[in-house]
Amino acid sequence: MNSLETYLTPKLKLAYTEFQELLPSNIHEKQSDNLNHNYRLLKAKHTATKELHTIRILDNESDLFKKDRNTALSIFIQEIIHITSRAPEQIITEHCEYYDEKIVFVTRLIEPLSVAASKEEQNQILLEAQIEKLIRGVNTDLKFLRTKMKLEGVLTKGLSLQRICCITENQETFLSDWGVTVAQLLQKDFLTNDSSIENHSTAPEAQEIYDLGITILELVGIDDEERQDLVRIKASKNYNAALDTVMKEVEAKGHTDQFLKLMRRILQIDPNARPTFEEVLADFETHRKENSKQDNAVEEIKVVEEAKPLARVKSIQNSTCGF
Repeated sequence: MNSLETYLTPKLKLAYTEFQELLPSNIHEKQSDNLNHNYRLLKAKHTATKELHTIRILDNESDLFKKDRNTALSIFIQEIIHITSRAPEQIITEHCEYYDEKIVFVTRLIEPLSVAASKEEQNQILLEAQIEKLIRGVNTDLKFLRTKMKLEGVLTKGLSLQRICCITENQETFLSDWGVTVAQLLQKDFLTNDSSIENHSTAPEAQEIYDLGITILELVGIDDEERQDLVRIKASKNYNAALDTVMKEVEAKGHTDQFLKLMRRILQIDPNARPTFEEVLADFETHRKENSKQDNAVEEIKVVEEAKPLARVKSIQNSTCGF
């Protein structure tokens, strides 16, 4: 595996300092993790502005690149164009370049959710407020990858917080490193066609929503062993008991009843009992409207209560004037 230094172009070395890899080795896979990713993902400080930026550099040592160079190049270019279409204001165009067979794509700070999960003393209420954005962003990209890119089973292998990135400025999320999925599909020698999209549209979504639920458990601090136990258990009775234990831990972290109910639905052992992405997002919308009505009602009561002392003062003044 090439060292990080070999990926840095002269322009990058002049423009940035404090390079930090955001996809470290040997985290989720037994083999070197960098070989499973299609690009090197870095964070660095701009020397002039002192801003932190994210840098993607196509990895010519990745499994996918070694197996199919053209596919690796294509999927990398397609992914960065997709990021540009979803968040054009995040692109640092003047630092994107092609140099000595290195493709460099620079954005404002866009980090894997694994970085957020590693921070201590997370604000659980703020975190929960971002769950809808997480689900909405992942759903948007899943639809695109399945219908436009003709990729099936996008999340069914290897989903982790490293494969979901978050824009620091607005907390919008999207799936990253599409090359991981393509490499897995090439190993199975399987890419979908139009008919397979239609015939398998329901089953993959049930698995994808479940995989995302397991990943959300990671985000809220449930350890790897407990998450993997859920995935491995096949008997419904044992599974439900394990799920109860996990949900008690989530509840103890201060999450709301709404969040607990949502996670229970997503993590049902029966795929047919799980909600679709659209159903989950619809529930968020309904709950938001209900909360808005409650907030308005509370505000109205507050206005009335604040007006009562003033009304009493006026009543006394009127009585005094009457004497």
